[in-house]
Amino acid sequence: MGSFGDVYLALTSFPIISDTEITKTDTGTAATNPVQLVAIKHFRNTTQCHSVITELRILNKCSNCDGVARAIDFVIGEHSTMVVLQYQPSISFREKCSERFWTVANIRPYMTSLLTSVAQIHSIGIIHRDIKPDNFLYDPTSHAGKLIDFGLAMDMEVRDTRPPRPIGERVPGMVQVGTNAPCTPKKMGAAGTAGFRAPEILLGADTTHQVTYPIDLWSCGVVLLMMLTQRTSLLRLRQGNPIPDPIFDGGPPGEPIAELLIIRALVGDGPFQEGMQALGISFAMSQKAMQYPIPTDTLPRLLEAHSDVLDECPEAGELCQLLLSVNPADRPTAEEALKHPFITGAG
Repeated sequence: MGSFGDVYLALTSFPIISDTEITKTDTGTAATNPVQLVAIKHFRNTTQCHSVITELRILNKCSNCDGVARAIDFVIGEHSTMVVLQYQPSISFREKCSERFWTVANIRPYMTSLLTSVAQIHSIGIIHRDIKPDNFLYDPTSHAGKLIDFGLAMDMEVRDTRPPRPIGERVPGMVQVGTNAPCTPKKMGAAGTAGFRAPEILLGADTTHQVTYPIDLWSCGVVLLMMLTQRTSLLRLRQGNPIPDPIFDGGPPGEPIAELLIIRALVGDGPFQEGMQALGISFAMSQKAMQYPIPTDTLPRLLEAHSDVLDECPEAGELCQLLLSVNPADRPTAEEALKHPFITGAG
């Protein structure tokens, strides 16, 4: 299930470009025409028309990117819209974590493929904004992977050109960030999936910080952290552990605020505050927020306690910490990350 629609697997004998072909029928006899697997994304009726058009336009722009599942055809009906996508075999990321599949030999090609895909879309001005294992279909046999679900993606060449709102100005649906008072959180429209969103997205105070390429690199860092620790859901509250009371003076509980506090605990208060200052944000927290028990550990301790990979290749931890820099300017670009010693194997 994607951001704005449901995805189904289908068979077709229509001649298309696809990486996978089935040349036999169910009875085992040779088929007259090759039957090929495709993915069909069915947009929900509640999806706004401009969102569908934007996603189709972005998919068309990404048609030459090997790291993106190509759009083959689309059908616009009276009550629904469907797009036929290139099929890509893929592993179950969560199952592989439980199987402790993620060794250096398996993490390196996965991250190489993911970062290559991200570099490709960034090179043509596209920001995905929802990178996570479910949206990256990866085949360990071929070491090939493809990004899917561009429902939240943005094209920097046609982005909103209105001037950004000043830091501290109240924005409907976003957090209020002040210089002399604690944040007063409201219900925020932070793009992306809980646990994979960059700090600047969660703050939601300045559109120039929200819509930038580094947000995709933060998400790549979360994916790498999951592989290194063989654990999922690291940067979001566990089920059954909600925030019962407001953690900001006068403010309601909220998932984005909880994510920010988990990130703060993960990277440490010093780097977190330095990152906020680099964004031009004074992140004043109430006493209740300081005392709230966050279910995570610091990044170095997590890696030391749960990663066997670092004994063999400490460079993997270095790349992970770079990608998870609170200050977006400190994160490497996708192309720079591809030159990191862990990816090149030069470490």
